[in-house]
Amino acid sequence: IIEFDKHLNIRYMKYFVTLFIKIEDEKIVGFSVFESPNCPHINPNTKCFMSYVFILPNFRRRGIGSELIMEVIELFNYARETTKLLFGKNYKLQIEVEKNDLQLIEYYERFEFKNTHKTKQILEKMYVIMVIN
Repeated sequence: IIEFDKHLNIRYMKYFVTLFIKIEDEKIVGFSVFESPNCPHINPNTKCFMSYVFILPNFRRRGIGSELIMEVIELFNYARETTKLLFGKNYKLQIEVEKNDLQLIEYYERFEFKNTHKTKQILEKMYVIMVIN
């Protein structure tokens, strides 16, 4: 049975970071990272990030990545509704995907991420920015 096991919250500069960890047989087999603005009452930033999703190669194609992404989206939806209600802010969840990785772009579209067609260069690679509004 695959179970979601742990998450860890860390305050890091301007963002509150949540790490979701997937454990099987006492081994970390994957993780995802969600970053949301710290102190939403004074922080003008409205971007949240899913900055990492990583699954060990031998554990891919078993639904673990989807499970970890859904954990991030669930927490994002809660943060978005709460900050909208309390502070009138509309958060967006953003990811950056290699521009030429069409398979991964299509994968994230299944989770309602929209391709903004805006690009960002990091070192020598170009990334496309995808968001959930």
